Amino acid sequence: MFATSVVFDGAMLRKGDFREAVFRDSSFVRASLYEADFSGATLTGVDFRKADLSKANFAGADVSGARFDGAILTETALVNVARGIQTATGIATVMAIAG
Repeated sequence: MFATSVVFDGAMLRKGDFREAVFRDSSFVRASLYEADFSGATLTGVDFRKADLSKANFAGADVSGARFDGAILTETALVNVARGIQTATGIATVMAIAG
Protein backbone atom coordinates (compact mmCIF):
# COMPACT_ATOMS: atom_id res chain seq x y z
CA MET A 1 0.00 0.00 0.00
CA PHE A 2 1.34 3.44 -0.94
CA ALA A 3 -0.49 6.61 0.07
CA THR A 4 0.35 10.31 0.25
CA SER A 5 -1.65 12.91 2.19
CA VAL A 6 -4.39 10.46 3.20
CA VAL A 7 -6.56 11.44 6.18
CA PHE A 8 -7.64 8.74 8.66
CA ASP A 9 -8.47 11.20 11.46
CA GLY A 10 -10.75 9.63 14.08
CA ALA A 11 -10.91 6.32 12.19
CA MET A 12 -11.43 3.01 14.03
CA LEU A 13 -8.52 0.92 12.75
CA ARG A 14 -7.96 -1.45 15.68
CA LYS A 15 -5.66 -4.34 14.77
CA GLY A 16 -5.08 -2.79 11.34
CA ASP A 17 -2.48 -4.50 9.16
CA PHE A 18 -0.18 -1.83 7.74
CA ARG A 19 2.95 -3.99 7.45
CA GLU A 20 5.38 -2.66 4.81
CA ALA A 21 2.90 0.13 3.90
CA VAL A 22 4.15 3.52 2.74
CA PHE A 23 2.32 6.56 4.14
CA ARG A 24 3.79 10.01 3.49
CA ASP A 25 2.41 13.19 5.05
CA SER A 26 -0.76 11.36 6.08
CA SER A 27 -2.86 11.86 9.20
CA PHE A 28 -4.12 9.45 11.87
CA VAL A 29 -5.04 12.17 14.42
CA ARG A 30 -7.25 10.73 17.19
CA ALA A 31 -7.49 7.42 15.32
CA SER A 32 -7.95 4.16 17.24
CA LEU A 33 -4.96 2.02 16.23
CA TYR A 34 -4.91 -0.42 19.16
CA GLU A 35 -2.69 -3.40 18.24
CA ALA A 36 -2.13 -2.05 14.71
CA ASP A 37 0.89 -3.48 12.90
CA PHE A 38 3.13 -0.90 11.21
CA SER A 39 6.18 -3.19 11.11
CA GLY A 40 8.50 -2.36 8.23
CA ALA A 41 6.28 0.57 7.19
CA THR A 42 7.52 3.93 5.90
CA LEU A 43 5.68 6.62 7.88
CA THR A 44 7.51 9.82 6.96
CA GLY A 45 5.76 12.96 8.13
CA VAL A 46 2.76 11.01 9.42
CA ASP A 47 0.65 12.67 12.13
CA PHE A 48 -0.32 10.34 14.99
CA ARG A 49 -1.20 13.11 17.46
CA LYS A 50 -3.68 11.97 20.14
CA ALA A 51 -4.08 8.56 18.44
CA ASP A 52 -4.49 5.40 20.51
CA LEU A 53 -1.42 3.38 19.56
CA SER A 54 -1.60 1.00 22.54
CA LYS A 55 0.18 -2.27 21.76
CA ALA A 56 0.90 -1.13 18.18
CA ASN A 57 4.01 -2.54 16.48
CA PHE A 58 6.50 -0.20 14.77
CA ALA A 59 9.40 -2.68 14.52
CA GLY A 60 11.55 -1.88 11.50
CA ALA A 61 9.44 1.18 10.58
CA ASP A 62 10.76 4.54 9.36
CA VAL A 63 9.07 7.25 11.45
CA SER A 64 11.10 10.20 10.13
CA GLY A 65 9.29 13.44 10.96
CA ALA A 66 6.26 11.65 12.41
CA ARG A 67 4.29 13.37 15.19
CA PHE A 68 3.27 11.39 18.28
CA ASP A 69 2.35 14.32 20.56
CA GLY A 70 -0.41 13.31 22.96
CA ALA A 71 -0.64 9.78 21.53
CA ILE A 72 -1.38 6.85 23.81
CA LEU A 73 1.72 4.67 23.61
CA THR A 74 0.99 2.02 26.26
CA GLU A 75 2.99 -1.13 25.44
CA THR A 76 3.73 0.19 21.96
CA ALA A 77 6.70 -1.55 20.27
CA LEU A 78 9.06 1.29 19.37
CA VAL A 79 12.36 -0.28 20.38
CA ASN A 80 13.39 -1.62 16.95
CA VAL A 81 12.27 1.32 14.83
CA ALA A 82 14.48 1.28 11.70
CA ARG A 83 15.09 5.01 11.41
CA GLY A 84 13.75 8.47 12.05
CA ILE A 85 13.14 8.17 15.78
CA GLN A 86 15.41 11.22 16.30
CA THR A 87 13.18 13.42 14.13
CA ALA A 88 9.84 12.16 15.44
CA THR A 89 8.12 14.45 17.95
CA GLY A 90 6.25 13.54 21.12
CA ILE A 91 8.18 10.33 21.59
CA ALA A 92 11.38 11.32 23.41
CA THR A 93 10.05 10.56 26.91
CA VAL A 94 8.86 7.12 25.91
CA MET A 95 12.19 6.29 24.28
CA ALA A 96 14.08 7.46 27.37
CA ILE A 97 12.01 5.10 29.52
CA ALA A 98 12.22 2.17 27.08
CA GLY A 99 15.88 2.86 26.27
